[in-house]
This record gives sequence, structure tokens and C-alpha cells, in this order.
Amino acid sequence: MARILKDCDDAKASRLYSASNLLVRPLTIRDQINGWWHYYDGILHDSKNKSKASIEEELSEISSMVEAEDGTTSITLRQIQKYHKIHSLAEPILKKVDNKELTLEAAYDLSFLTEDEQDQLCRWWRPVSASIAKELKALSKEGRWSKEEVDALYVITDGPVKSAYTRQFDNAMKRVRNQIRHRIAPSAVSRLDVIMKTALDLYFEQHPDDMLTEGNSDN
Repeated sequence: MARILKDCDDAKASRLYSASNLLVRPLTIRDQINGWWHYYDGILHDSKNKSKASIEEELSEISSMVEAEDGTTSITLRQIQKYHKIHSLAEPILKKVDNKELTLEAAYDLSFLTEDEQDQLCRWWRPVSASIAKELKALSKEGRWSKEEVDALYVITDGPVKSAYTRQFDNAMKRVRNQIRHRIAPSAVSRLDVIMKTALDLYFEQHPDDMLTEGNSDN
């Protein structure tokens, strides 16, 4: 079945053809990342199609073409933008995505790391879940990226992995120690226990619900 589209120049026609193939052909995850990256990159270089409305109109045209053939579900602009961002990941990380060692959700968060951070992560590699990927993204965004901080996300004991409560507590205490080290005078170090108790007492006066009571920790 032929479909006539108005205002369709060569660049748009090429994108429509490529995108419709992406939606109907069986592809690897890597093929989808590369394909949608090329599609969206073409849009970004086409000054007439940069607005969100024009892109979504084009995607609607693609969806109607595909659905007319086999009812394949359409793809959203947000999904395409995620594929485009993931394409910027370092090659070793992209291979892990293609091998299904890393989910697309986790890969998207890792794509916000700098090139140096991605290279370092590859050298320190351990399994990265979606939740750890978000924490790695936060380390980069907050300027706290270091091997020590990354290692802290994988805190384990001689037995089972520590509970979420214990791990979060350990990570928070590490950040507290860093804050204290950079803000307190040497002459006050001997009074750290008093200072910390006073600070906690003042905090709990304003936030009584945050005070630990017997039995509400999963430690």
C-alpha cells in the first residue's frame, strides 16, 4: 500500500524509511541504539524539524505507516532521546548493554558520567544495577566521584550483603566525616563527641519523627 506524504523532502523521507525499518525488523539492543541515534541526529541537523511538535508529528507519521502494516507499537520521543544519549557511552559499557549485562535504564544513567568517569568505571567494573547506576550518576553530579565513593556502593561484610539501612548509614557517615574534616579546627577535635551529640540533639528537636526507636531499624 502506497502512502503519500506532504512536505516530505529527501532528508525526511530517508528518516521515515530508516525509522520504519527500526520498528518492524528484529534488532539487537545495539542496533536499536545505533539506529535511533542516527535518526535523532538527523533531526537535530535539520533546522526545519527541531521543535518537539514537529518531531512528534513525524513520529506519528512513522507509527501510522508501521501500524498500517502489522500493528507494531509506536516509539516515543522520550525513548528515542534515551537511545541517543546511551549512544555516547564508552564502547566497553555499550557491549555490556548489548550482552544484557546492563539494562537500558542503568545505561541511561551511566551516560551522564564524564568520559574519564566512564573509563574509570570500566577499570573498576562490578555488576551495576539500576539503583547503583542512579547512585553513580549522583556521585558524578555532586562532584563526589572517586574510587572510594564507588567502592562504598558495594559495601559487604564477611557474611551477607549489608541491609539497605546499614549501607545508607555507612555511606552517610563517610560523607559526615569528610564534612567534619574540612570544617572543624584541630583544636576542637578532642570535643567531637560533644559537638556531634549537640548537633544531633538540635536536629531531633526539630525532627522528632527521625529519631530511632527500638525495633525500627532493619540492621
